[in-house]
Amino acid sequence: MPKTQYQYPPEITIRLSGDLSVCFVTQAVTGESKFIEIVLNEKAKEILVKPSDDWIRMTRGTFALDGIVARKVLPRLETEKSFPLTQRADGWWFGSYA
Repeated sequence: MPKTQYQYPPEITIRLSGDLSVCFVTQAVTGESKFIEIVLNEKAKEILVKPSDDWIRMTRGTFALDGIVARKVLPRLETEKSFPLTQRADGWWFGSYA
């Protein structure tokens, strides 16, 4: 079966909005999933994302997390950034915030 082509490349955008991290993941990553798992590997400075059956609920690829997430991954003085993601064999998508 051929891979589905999506309009936007696989990426996650994280924006600091008050005390929240507002996140958007493109459909190239989420597919038809309504939930997402996200992990920060602070040692490797990587964002790991994976479509899920029951983790964080998304609305059209958008979800919110505690503002500390944005503060950890965004460069100083920036309030929004997009991170390209690459899929690993285990199904997780990863991107660097180093």
